[in-house]
Amino acid sequence: MFGLCAIAFGVNVEVRSDLLNTRRTDLDVYLRAAWAIRTGHDPYTITDNRGWHYQYPPLFAIALIPLADPPPGHNRAGMMPFGMAVAIWYVLNLLFVGWAANHLAVAMERAVAARYGGIPPPGSQAWWALRLLPIVICLPPIGVALERGQADLLVLAMLCGFIAAAIAGRSFAAGMWLAGAICVKVIPLYLLLYPLWRRDWRMIAWCALGVVIGILMIPAALLGPAKAIGYTREWNRVLVEPAMFAGKDRSRVPELLDINGTDNQSFVALIHRWRNFDETVTKPRRFRSRPLEAWAKPAHWSIALLLTALTLLAASWRRASASPIAEELFAGCLMVLMILSSPVSHLHYFSLLMPLAMGLMVAGRGDDVYPSRKWVWLFGAVVASGALPLLPGLGALRDLGMASFGALTLWSAGLITMRRLAAEAGVTDQFDTSALKADSGIGIGQQL
Repeated sequence: MFGLCAIAFGVNVEVRSDLLNTRRTDLDVYLRAAWAIRTGHDPYTITDNRGWHYQYPPLFAIALIPLADPPPGHNRAGMMPFGMAVAIWYVLNLLFVGWAANHLAVAMERAVAARYGGIPPPGSQAWWALRLLPIVICLPPIGVALERGQADLLVLAMLCGFIAAAIAGRSFAAGMWLAGAICVKVIPLYLLLYPLWRRDWRMIAWCALGVVIGILMIPAALLGPAKAIGYTREWNRVLVEPAMFAGKDRSRVPELLDINGTDNQSFVALIHRWRNFDETVTKPRRFRSRPLEAWAKPAHWSIALLLTALTLLAASWRRASASPIAEELFAGCLMVLMILSSPVSHLHYFSLLMPLAMGLMVAGRGDDVYPSRKWVWLFGAVVASGALPLLPGLGALRDLGMASFGALTLWSAGLITMRRLAAEAGVTDQFDTSALKADSGIGIGQQL
C-alpha cells in the first residue's frame, strides 16, 4: 500500500516539477546552483526560472553536481534531463525517510530491549509500528518536502543518525552526523546545545572538525581555497547576516525574508500575523503591507530562549540519571525549538518532528504494541495540525501557525515525559551504552 501511494505521489511530483509551463519545485534552485559550481559560475548569483536564489552552503550544491541543470539557452551536453533528475531526487528522498525511521528505530529498540523483554522480531506488528507510525504522524510535512524537492529529508536522515549515535554514546559518529546536517542546512547549529548540556566535548570537537571539512576543505579541494572562502563569505553576507543580524544585503528579502512573502512558521512570523489578525485572515500574502513590528524580533528571541531554558531544565544536568528514551526526547524537543527559532521556517521543516514522535511512542508504549491508546489523541492532533493548513480554503490556518502549535503540543508532551522519566531514574531505563555499541550484543527477543 505504501509503495503504491509512493508511486502515485511520485507521478504527481514529476508532473508538477517538469511537465507544467512553470516548474513548481524548489529542486531547480539546487540543480541550477550545482550547474554553476560545475561550470565555474557563482552559485549565489545564478537563479532558477522564477528568479529564486540558492540559499545553502556550497557543499549541498557540490553534492548535486551529477544532477546539475543549466539555465535556458546554455549547453546541455553531458547534462541529465531535468525530469530524470526529479525522479532520482524523489527516490533518494524516499530512501532518506525510510533509512531515518529504521535507523533510529533500531537504536531505540536496542536501548530499551532489557526493559521490554528484547527486540521485536522484524516484520512483527511492533516492529512495523515503530517505523511507520512516526512517518504517518509527520506525513503532511514529509509530503510537502517530497513535492517541492526540498532538502529536509536528507537533513532528517542525518539528524536521526546523530540521535541514534548520541544515545549509544558514540561521540565521533554523533558529531559527524550533526556536522553533515549543519553543512546542508545551517540551523542544526542550534543542536550543539545537546552536547554542550551533556558536556560531551568529544562530540563537539568532532562536529567542529566535520563542519570545517564540509564548509571549507571539500569546497577548497574542488574549487580552490580562494573560491571556497569567497563563496562562504558571500553566503554569510546575502543570507545569514540579513536573517540573523539585520545585514544590509536585501537580495533575498522578496523570496525568503519578507515577513509577508512566505508561509514562515517561526515565532517572529506568528507574532506579526497574530498582531495583525485582521489582515492575516482577510488578505492573501501578496496584498499585505503592514511591516514587521520593531519589538517582534526581540520577542522572538526571548520566546526561543525561554523555551530552550525549559527544555534544558527538563532534560536534567546529570547525564548519568537520564534514560535512553529521555535522551532521545531531549534531542527531539530541541529539534522542535530549532525549527521555530529559525528566523525562516516553512511547513516542510516539520518533517523533522519525526524523532520526537518516535520517542513519545516508545515512552508511551501500550501493553503489547506502540502506541498506547492514551497517546492516539496527541498524534492525531499533530497530524491534523500539519494537514488542515494544506487544504484549499484554509490558508489562514497556515499563516496563523496551526502547524507550529501542533509542534509545540508535541514538544510539551516531550517535556512532561522527560520529567516523568527523570522521576523514574534509578529504577528503570538505566543508561547502558555497552549493549548499544555491540553489533550483536542483543539477541532477537519476544514481540513487544
